[in-house]
Amino acid sequence: MKKFWKKGIWLLFVAGICTVLGFAKSEHKRIPCELPLISINHDTGHDFITDEMVLEKLRNIGYSFQGDQICEVDLFRVESEIKKISGVARVEAYTYIDGGLQIDVVQRRPILRVINYSGTSFYLDEKGLTMPISDHYSAKVPVVSGNFNEPLNANVNEIAKVDSIADKTLLDDMFIIASTIDTSDFWKNQIVQIHVNRNKEFEMIPRVGSQRIMFGSADAAEGKFKKLEIFYKKGIDADRLNLYDTLSVEYKGQIVCSKIN
Repeated sequence: MKKFWKKGIWLLFVAGICTVLGFAKSEHKRIPCELPLISINHDTGHDFITDEMVLEKLRNIGYSFQGDQICEVDLFRVESEIKKISGVARVEAYTYIDGGLQIDVVQRRPILRVINYSGTSFYLDEKGLTMPISDHYSAKVPVVSGNFNEPLNANVNEIAKVDSIADKTLLDDMFIIASTIDTSDFWKNQIVQIHVNRNKEFEMIPRVGSQRIMFGSADAAEGKFKKLEIFYKKGIDADRLNLYDTLSVEYKGQIVCSKIN
């Protein structure tokens, strides 16, 4: 008899829970969805995305947020549309039980701006992916230009998966150099422009000093930058720096300086 009562009480409890949830769900459908709460992460140091850009994307797919029922909001579609904005790395959309819609956006972080021979311009981000230039915001990163014509959709290969040196592209080399610059506050402040010459080798224009740095290929990029940093900080007095028109680190173990005639 006790088992029967326990079982009956348990069934009543489950039925009560289902009734409450069903009522809550019914009420939930009648709650209008207000303007979303938009949170844009600015930890990357860039401002590619604004609240208005997110709202415009939502309006373009039919969301006015002026009486739409919360059950009618397609969260997957909301996320898909916002991801189309240049500069968006990740987006998550979710709803609260009171009808509020929350949209969290994480921005991409470019480390290099590329301008190819035909004039097409795009960014390389920290993961080696290309991203379109934004009409809203311009990132302050080094610019590479010159004799190459890599297109916007030519993403960098994953270095660990490159089978041979023949698989590497010029964009891979750009990414290697930009990634090395990105690890150093000194070089992020010092290198403003990179030129690719006819031999597909890199030349750099520093912020301080009138000389051109002949960097050569991207091979041993980290070691080349370390040599240059020692030279700038300890190898030469600042007032003598402009006596040279070129600095070359193309040769292993040395820096070759050329004086202005």
